[in-house]
Amino acid sequence: MQKWRRIGTFVIDNAVVSMFYQIIAVFFSFYIYFTLSNIIIDMFVLIFYIVLYIAVAMLYNFLSYKYAKWPLGKMILRVHVLGNDGQRLSTKMYMKREFLKYYLMFLTLFLYYFYSIYLVIFKNKQSYHEKKTNSYIYYG
Repeated sequence: MQKWRRIGTFVIDNAVVSMFYQIIAVFFSFYIYFTLSNIIIDMFVLIFYIVLYIAVAMLYNFLSYKYAKWPLGKMILRVHVLGNDGQRLSTKMYMKREFLKYYLMFLTLFLYYFYSIYLVIFKNKQSYHEKKTNSYIYYG
């Protein structure tokens, strides 16, 4: 049952990121809507919004990991990301882990998210972004 807390942390943290993202994206939306109208430009706008979302998520994760020790979802549900040595990850390694997670999520059109749930919940294995950063989740 502990493993389901991981999904909760992802939902809470993405709700916080989405809140800040929406505030920023509204200003760009009005400008783009009233000035640009072309299918090629629309594709670039879509890519811009994806990059903007990842940038907001990375900023949120950096500030919360650096100054509050954990993002809000992980604090509420007491889920900790540790290195294979059992120590807290360095800020650089944690940011690499989070970037890889968001990058793979958007690259695979959210299929990576469901694949990670399948691996962690049903197969008891680490997800790809955890393997690449030598990290694991501790429920404390």
